[in-house]
Amino acid sequence: MRASNRAVWFILWLLLLLAGCSSTSRPLMPTPSIYLQQQAPLFGALPEEAKSARLNLLYFTDRARLDDLTGTPLYGYGRSSSAAFGSVEVVAGNDLDWNRVVASSLDGSRRKKDVTLSIGTTEELGRFPETPLGVALNENGVVETDPEILAAVEESEALLLGEIDRRLELTAKNEIFIFIHGYANDFSEGAFKLAELWHFLGREGVPLLFSWPAGRGGPTGYPYDIESGNFCLFHLKELLRLLARHEEVEAIHIVAHSRGTDVATNALRELVIETQAAGHDPRARLKVRNLVLAAPDLDMSVVEQRLIAEKTGLGIERVTIYTSQRDKAIRLSEKLRSGLRRLGRVGAADLPEERADDMLIWQRVTNIDFVDFEGTADRHGHSYFLSNPNASSDLVMLLRFGYAPGEENGRPLEYLGAGFWRIPDDYPLPSE
Repeated sequence: MRASNRAVWFILWLLLLLAGCSSTSRPLMPTPSIYLQQQAPLFGALPEEAKSARLNLLYFTDRARLDDLTGTPLYGYGRSSSAAFGSVEVVAGNDLDWNRVVASSLDGSRRKKDVTLSIGTTEELGRFPETPLGVALNENGVVETDPEILAAVEESEALLLGEIDRRLELTAKNEIFIFIHGYANDFSEGAFKLAELWHFLGREGVPLLFSWPAGRGGPTGYPYDIESGNFCLFHLKELLRLLARHEEVEAIHIVAHSRGTDVATNALRELVIETQAAGHDPRARLKVRNLVLAAPDLDMSVVEQRLIAEKTGLGIERVTIYTSQRDKAIRLSEKLRSGLRRLGRVGAADLPEERADDMLIWQRVTNIDFVDFEGTADRHGHSYFLSNPNASSDLVMLLRFGYAPGEENGRPLEYLGAGFWRIPDDYPLPSE
């Protein structure tokens, strides 16, 4: 390998390592602009149980379990063929009282003292049998899933659905908000991001973290995480199938970040194909109301072939793709792949007249929107969907209020053509 190439790989590895996160605490994200402009109340009617500095999340993971000295479950980057589920608490500040939580949340970027998030109690509530499931010969000599193992699967499903029903009883929205983290994120970092997002969604619906075995780190961490993203697909599909067929769940919203977008889109693609092959309408059967791809680390051409050509988007009510030319992590990912364009840095300017066919593709797909972010964000420019108040505000208006882009008195985005929108600097515009 030539010296110049080695230098590029070293810098790439170093910066991608920095772009990933592994932490025991972090400050609460800035307040979304929509709440600073008082265009909407942060919280509606919440049960007393929800009025707490402790945000209780549901999790589903196929990370290998590593207990601490007290027996508390911890989850590393190792892979587990047995998926587990449970609850994890994210604590705001030094267990603040509710009035302080509300006041600090609305301080925005003017927050005088950072509200630090930390991990509280983690409790594993159940675990599924290892996959592939064991088989046995039935009385007719036919190979089938071992009845005892199948019974264990059904028992675990009932436990998980029972916990979901308990949480649905505490909220007016019978909806699930799933967050799928990205490359190099450990279990805690995924929990922090979901906690922040759910908090500023008004703590409505049920928050569910899908935590896949990422975060190995080091020069081999990126390829390891890519393979882990393939490893977890079966477990994610099983989770989505279970939620979709549960009558109490009315809608599912999926927010995927960075390499988590590859996990989400591959799972949904296979589920859409499977559902269509069975003669069902995937949009009605899967109940996915929103799929949000935030800073997607996906190859643009692959997306066009595997998702658009195969009409995966038709099985989802709305797909929203957040992109940014200032995303340093995605820019480095492009270098790793010999300059192949990544979806997370595509803008309307990347579809000039000589690529009119590409323009036509996106114009015909009416339920997919690109939202171009040009503002300031975190130091790597990769988590802007949470770290920038304008970008997070757009996400809140999409997921919490169901506003479409350009909708009057909704999301006043600037239309750029071919399904591309831009977030204005003073977004959202003040009410008249």
